[in-house]
Amino acid sequence: MTKKDAIIGCNRRFYRGENTLCNRNCTFASQNKSKAVYWSNPNFAKVENDWYVICNNQHCKKIYLYYLPRGSVTRDDFKIRLDKDCFHIEIDCNDENVACQMSGFGFKNYFVGEMLYSEIEA
Repeated sequence: MTKKDAIIGCNRRFYRGENTLCNRNCTFASQNKSKAVYWSNPNFAKVENDWYVICNNQHCKKIYLYYLPRGSVTRDDFKIRLDKDCFHIEIDCNDENVACQMSGFGFKNYFVGEMLYSEIEA
C-alpha cells in the first residue's frame, strides 16, 4: 500500500471523494518490521493545522485513519528528533489507546475508520 493509494481510498470512503486528505496534511505510518509499532517522523508543520494520520498494517492488509483537528496537539505532545528537526512517533500497534510509545499521547479518540486494502484497490 502506498501513501498515495491510501489517501485516495480514505478520501473516497470517508470524505465522499473530496480531496480532504493530501500529502501536505497527512502522515503515512507503516508498521515497523522488527517491532509492533507504526513509525513516522512527521515535520512540525503537520500538527499546526488539521492533521491526518494513516496507520498502515501491511500484515493484515488494513489501514486506520485518525484525524487530529488543528490545536489538538502541540510540539510538547511528541518526542522531538533533533538530528532531523521533526517528531519521532512510534504508535503501539497492540495498545487499546493507540498510544505513542515515547510520549504516551493517545490517538484512539481521533479514530475515523479503517479499510482493507481490497476496499481501496476496488
